[in-house]
Amino acid sequence: MGRTAISLLCLLALGCTNQDPQASARGDAPEAKPDPSPTAAGDQPEWKRTRRKPVEVVREDLLADDLPPAPRLEALTLTASREGSFAFPEGSDELAPRAAVALRGGLLLAGQAYLDRRPGPPPASWRWLGFAPSAGDGAPASTSTKFEPGAIRAAAADGQGGALLCGTSGIGFDVRGWFGVVNEQAQLGLDVGLDTPNSTELFDVLSGHATGELAVMTGYVDAQAWLVSLDQKGEQRWQKYVGSYGYTQARAFARLDGARGDLLTIGTRAQGFGESWWAIVPGDGGDQAGSGDVTQDKLSIAGADEHQMLRAIVDVGEAGFIALGTAKRNHVQAHDQPLAVGFGRDGAVLWSRALDEVRISGVSGGRGKPGAGLFVVDVPGADPEAPSALALLEVSATASSARELAGSAGWSSAGFIEGQDQAAVVSYEPSATGIVWRELPIPG
Repeated sequence: MGRTAISLLCLLALGCTNQDPQASARGDAPEAKPDPSPTAAGDQPEWKRTRRKPVEVVREDLLADDLPPAPRLEALTLTASREGSFAFPEGSDELAPRAAVALRGGLLLAGQAYLDRRPGPPPASWRWLGFAPSAGDGAPASTSTKFEPGAIRAAAADGQGGALLCGTSGIGFDVRGWFGVVNEQAQLGLDVGLDTPNSTELFDVLSGHATGELAVMTGYVDAQAWLVSLDQKGEQRWQKYVGSYGYTQARAFARLDGARGDLLTIGTRAQGFGESWWAIVPGDGGDQAGSGDVTQDKLSIAGADEHQMLRAIVDVGEAGFIALGTAKRNHVQAHDQPLAVGFGRDGAVLWSRALDEVRISGVSGGRGKPGAGLFVVDVPGADPEAPSALALLEVSATASSARELAGSAGWSSAGFIEGQDQAAVVSYEPSATGIVWRELPIPG
């Protein structure tokens, strides 16, 4: 597959990563006009950091136009149950939490730390953990720790007061998968780099199901979806490559009913534009590393735009599972069309639809409740120059609704807190010295 496949994956990443909504909405030209009187390099204006997310300058033919307007949403006011802050570790100036877990000893945020992130090549990042110990007399101060180069993409409670982490190790085209375990005090114990033949990303992790299985993770290697099972020492038990035409990415998964614990996996596959893709992978890895025993297919969703990716999936009890995705008219645009898909307890597709009552620019995670899925999403601001805000999107088989979190303009989210009975979202905002965060319980 080699570099051709890598290039295709980069194109998919360009199409499915949050871009600068203001540049996309304006249709800014991808090339700067030459300055008729160029100055010396030392006279060039200094690049200055802003709170706007960096964005590559892209070709006009990749930019979408004639997008439907973003509807204004009803406000939802939530009261923070706790809040705090994390400082930049030495050698960093930006923090991006991707997951939150309730440990026995406090709250864990996990994600990336950056330094001098700006438009251009993929920025260097480091795996980062922030830990806020439970309040009480003599409780230690919060910690903010930068680790080796890479990223943490997802986390799950391990059932013993700690957490399972997954992400990447390395930077650029040399990235490989990574797995870690932290204890109840957020101390990193198991720290495993995964050996794969080409560039690797891991996006989701689940606790083990079979005897001797610590965790299973999903993502992609080069142009194929990839699932890998690890034992208690972090050593590989089995792996599964799921290929198709074009290239395939797995972005999230859930465990189906049954003794084998098969894995309902979602994401995208494509030649050019992406499709909403799903697969059922044997929970014990099957009898081969290839996809001969994998059931996989694309979805035809009425009214959905062309470029599609399923991004998150939640368990909604007897009603099955609900997946949320996004669709685009082109690879880069200001905001996306949400998609929802319902699956049965056996993984069969029950329903699917486009959700035209809201436009979103990112999905930060989800949580299931009986009959419905709750998802934290980014929504466009009131005008092209306004920062995005956060919204709570609720989806069931028959209805959906979205409400903007009051006071969340300019904030981002680490998603729902894993391992906690009360549904709660963690939101955060940059500060001069790091980030400030707040925990927002969801009523009902």
